[in-house]
Amino acid sequence: MLLLSLLLIPLVGIFIISIRSSFIGPDSNNEEKTLGLTTLVVNLIVSLVIFILFDFSQNQFQFVQEGHE
Repeated sequence: MLLLSLLLIPLVGIFIISIRSSFIGPDSNNEEKTLGLTTLVVNLIVSLVIFILFDFSQNQFQFVQEGHE
């Protein structure tokens, strides 16, 4: 779930920025920067959690997410 969130967090941020800019207009440059920075910080926190939980002593795949059929 953590690896999937690393992919989805930036996509959600892009979606929110594009929706807000289409409704508000080009004058919301500071809000777009704030949303982009917030997305970046959340993604950084998730990646740091993954790094902390990673077990370097194992010689196998970690954080594997399998799809259901």
